[in-house]
Amino acid sequence: MSFDELLDNLYGFDCEVFAHDTLFVFISYRTKERFVFHNSLPNDVQNFLDQKKPILMGYNCNAYDKYILKCLLAGYTPEEIKDVSDYIIGGGNGWDIDCGYMELPIMWDLFNEIVPRKSLKELEGSLRLNITETTVPFDLPTKWTKEQYEEVLYYCTCDVQALFPIFEMLINKYKSKYIIARLGKMDLKYGMSLTDAKLTSVLLGAKRKNHDDPFKYVYPKQVDKSKIPKSFLNYIDDVIKHNDLNYESIAPSLQYDECVIQLGHGGIHGAKLTTYKYDNGCDFKCD
Repeated sequence: MSFDELLDNLYGFDCEVFAHDTLFVFISYRTKERFVFHNSLPNDVQNFLDQKKPILMGYNCNAYDKYILKCLLAGYTPEEIKDVSDYIIGGGNGWDIDCGYMELPIMWDLFNEIVPRKSLKELEGSLRLNITETTVPFDLPTKWTKEQYEEVLYYCTCDVQALFPIFEMLINKYKSKYIIARLGKMDLKYGMSLTDAKLTSVLLGAKRKNHDDPFKYVYPKQVDKSKIPKSFLNYIDDVIKHNDLNYESIAPSLQYDECVIQLGHGGIHGAKLTTYKYDNGCDFKCD
């Protein structure tokens, strides 16, 4: 299947979850046809997925929307879905929710391709798109009125439509993923859904290996420790002693002439403060 043929099945999607309302919007990348599901029965959504066989494209969908969709297909009520939504937004992991096995469509999460990470609204603003949020409060305790439904639907649709220009900005990256997936003889849709690191590991046939020695280290014999600042040696010894990725230790700072540097197990960072004088007598400082 060619890259362009894959895009024929690409659908942007987003969901909105309120106390008594669940809304999903799917829009075809090719035709821009929109499909809306408001408090829909699981079979209605499942029939859509079975008929269209879409590749779903979202923003941070692997952390949130995927699990909301899974709960909907499992028959959760809007109220139960709201509990799941609150749990995830509150810091919980969607995979903690056991609602049985079901096969979800492949999802391409654009969020993973943006470095440094940006919110969808930040990207929409950069693209001069509508960044207005719905005026319907997310803690609304009642079911939507018709007017509230129309408003939430409008802004949810805007967020889905915003995915398309973002995707087109990233399209060369997805073409590269496509080429790598073909080289690795992977399922193309699946390969293109992976992060760069996972895609590379699958291509190279990497196997998971558990480690319990993240900071186990022995100084090489050729290292002359007498030439290393004592504060830095103490720092490294402390990190080795705790041998814990979550352990935090303050890296030491040293000053050489006018340059202050900080030493850490990730490298050395330093800057020299230089002062320039303008003709008007003002000082200008820079690193």
